Amino acid sequence: DLSEVHTLNFLYWGSGPNDQVGVESQWQRTAFSAWPLQSFVPNSNSADRKRDVIAALEAPQPAPAGILYFYCHCNVKDGSEASLQFGDSATVQDVVEAADIYPGKLDSGPLVFANACTTVTSDPQGTSELESRFFGRGARAFLGTETKVPEIFASRFAWLFFQFFLRKVAPCKPMPAGETLAQARMFLWTQYRNPGGLFYSLINQYNLYLASGSEVESKLGKR
Repeated sequence: DLSEVHTLNFLYWGSGPNDQVGVESQWQRTAFSAWPLQSFVPNSNSADRKRDVIAALEAPQPAPAGILYFYCHCNVKDGSEASLQFGDSATVQDVVEAADIYPGKLDSGPLVFANACTTVTSDPQGTSELESRFFGRGARAFLGTETKVPEIFASRFAWLFFQFFLRKVAPCKPMPAGETLAQARMFLWTQYRNPGGLFYSLINQYNLYLASGSEVESKLGKR
């Protein structure tokens, strides 16, 4: 149910004066913190931010965690050896490798939104390692990018996606993840003639709702 499910936001922590990703990360923290049931990883005062990220991925808290959202850099080759860079350097303490992600099950079966460049890029005969690891843990859907995405656009696209999925636009009607993606794309095109929503790809469950079963049935007239 929307009133019970938490979103964990794993946000880039680089803070250089010319680091646009850091600027947008702070903007998202401010914007998202006004919404209910939002948590941010790592804590801004943490002494070991990478450890906090890995621990939160092992056992997301508070539970149930229905959305795991990432805004950072992503480095991939052919889809293998994926890594998420949260700081302004490529040092060990700023980078979380796919192998660092705990393999155990995620009981809440979350939607994973990896809002970083090329998070679903892979060899034509394979799959993204990052994507595969989360599906192996029980994620129900994975939203990522096919190519490089401008930092400001990526930040605003996430805000727009959540406007629909978290029902900021239509509070009474749950919208599935696939339709949410389509509506975000359409809004950008009709209002701004911006095709950037095509950079994003949703894998697996199109009809994934952030709602109780009874609510989906009653609101959508399903039997």
